[in-house]
Amino acid sequence: MSLKKTLKLSKMRAVRTLSDQFTESMMKKTLTLEKLFQLLSQKKHDTLLHINEMIDKKMSKKTDKKTDENKMKEDNKSEKLEF
Repeated sequence: MSLKKTLKLSKMRAVRTLSDQFTESMMKKTLTLEKLFQLLSQKKHDTLLHINEMIDKKMSKKTDKKTDENKMKEDNKSEKLEF
């Protein structure tokens, strides 16, 4: 093979190797980013779920408290009516 052809072939191999390495690197980065976004999305979902549960508990406590207050008022009214 002539020197020109050998150089051209070497350059092509080098470019192909660099291209393959770049492609592989980009794929790894893409997969890493995708995994990161999945984890963040899961954490966001878990956080929102936790907040929602806290709000539900607070609302339940308020409702229970109001119910208890209403029962006490009714009991007081019935006691007054008895006298």
